[in-house]
This record gives sequence, structure tokens and C-alpha cells, in this order.
Amino acid sequence: MKKYEFLYRLEKALSSMDESDRNAAMRYYEEYFEDAGAENEQKVIEELGTPEELAKTIMNDADEACCRKNENADSHNEVQCGDFVDMDLPAFKSIQGKMVNSALQIERGDAYGMEWSCDNPLAKLEYRICDGTLYYQEKITPKKKSGVNLFNSNGGRLIVYLPSETFDNIAVKNVNGSIRIEDLMADTLAAGTVNGSVTVSASSFEKTIMESVNGSISGVKMTTNEFKGKTVNGSIKVDGTFNGNVNMSTVNGSIRVTTSLGENEYNYKLSTWGSIRINDKKVGLDNLIGRGDASINNGAPREMNISAVHGSVKIATAQ
Repeated sequence: MKKYEFLYRLEKALSSMDESDRNAAMRYYEEYFEDAGAENEQKVIEELGTPEELAKTIMNDADEACCRKNENADSHNEVQCGDFVDMDLPAFKSIQGKMVNSALQIERGDAYGMEWSCDNPLAKLEYRICDGTLYYQEKITPKKKSGVNLFNSNGGRLIVYLPSETFDNIAVKNVNGSIRIEDLMADTLAAGTVNGSVTVSASSFEKTIMESVNGSISGVKMTTNEFKGKTVNGSIKVDGTFNGNVNMSTVNGSIRVTTSLGENEYNYKLSTWGSIRINDKKVGLDNLIGRGDASINNGAPREMNISAVHGSVKIATAQ
């Protein structure tokens, strides 16, 4: 691995951080490499570990430093399973959170608040607010049986209520549970889960990332510039206004896109083992191994890059 690849992967892994903090971290490690000299590049990379591991350390350190700095002013709470409501949270502009077995829902409310319902006695929710960011994490205490740690998979639901404001960065992850986001405005949304669906409705973002491994992705009445949707076992279905590049991929599932822009407002790179249709018209040529591909250059300022391995692709545009 070369220095530039290392720094590229590091910046990508830090994408959920506040921009100013991310830029400061990148400047530090760029100077770190420069000070070490080109002859010590590989030694520095071995010392730092993988970019992804380093990114986790940076973000954890930033989180802890933030909370130490704001120890008197910020909330820091821990809640065991049961029914819990806190509708008097301090204001915040960003969210970073992870649930294990609980579903997540973000919706409009009159104030900043949270509601968690869970009947798993091994689960607890930790949350705090630091420098305008809500941090939360669901933790599961393993129970032992015959000397082996076992996790209880009983899930619950976390609802985060947000007033009518425009937020900065929303970065949320689930392991076993769906994510549903309604009526939200933010600069960046990054929502991903392993086992569950990701659904966004009536929301507006500059950049949108929606990912799942085993579950569908759905967007209804969205407005976004850059859009990325990715799943392995599930379909993708979105509609709205997509003002920038659109990238979508699935292995086992179909992809459906409805956009308010015209057909010639995009260039297209489309591939699938099934059929490809734009405004109900089949496009592209089937090659010898049965795969459908279509590459259309309209000289447009934006691109749709869509791949469905075992499925079909259907695009509907404004006429």
C-alpha cells in the first residue's frame, strides 16, 4: 500500500466525522508521513495499522475528548431495558449512533427527544450530547451457558424526535433491525444496517447513502444531490428529485428508480442479468452470456450507474 492509498482510505473511513475535525486529522497524518520521509513510508503504514482501524481510534478519541471538554454542560445517560422517554434533550445538529437488536426511527417532533422500548434484560442504551452531536449506542451484555457467551437477540425500537430544523450529518448504523427516517432535512445522511430494511420518506439531503446487506432500500419523495444505494439481498426502490449522480447496486433483487428530471438529464451505465427498461422501453443489448448492459451518453451533467446481478432495472423519468 502506498501513502496516497492509505490517506484516501483513511479519509473515506472518517466520512462520518465533523468536517473540521476530519480535515484536522487528515492534515496531521499527511504531515506525519512528510516528516517521516519517503524512505520510511512503509514503516509508518505498518506502525499505524490499517486506515479503517486508525479511523476508529481517531473517532473514539475525539468522542472521549469532546465529552471530557463538555463534562458539565452535556448530558450523559445510561438506560436499561424497558420503556424510556426523554423529551427534554439539549439541541444538537448531528447524530452518530449504532443499535444492535433494536430498530431505529427518526421523525418530526415538537422538540429534541428520544423514546426507547425494549424487553431484553441484557440490553442497555447509552447516549450523550457533545459539541452539538447526539451520540447513542445500544449495548448487549452476553449471557454465559456452559462457558460460552451467548447474545440475546430480542429487539426493541428507538425513536429520535427532531424539530423542523436543517441538520448537519446523520450517521446511523444497525446490526439487526430496520431504519426508518421521515421528514428530515440534513447535509448528509449515511444509514446502514446488516439485517433489515432502510426506508427514507419526505426528506432532503445534499448527500445520501443507504446500505443494507439482507434487506431492501426504499426512498419516497426524496430530494438529494449525490445518491448511493447498496444492498446484497434485497431490492432498491426510490422516487424523488435526484440532482446529482445516482449509484445503486444489488446482487439479489431488482432496482426501480423514478425521478422528476427528464430522461436526457442523465447519462446511463446499466447492467443486470434481467431486463433494462427506461420509461417502459427496453434498452441495451443482451450479450452472449445472457447479461443485459446499456451505456447511454446524453452529454448530461449527471450519471445513473446501476447494477443488479440477479434482477431487473426499471427507470421512469419526467417526460
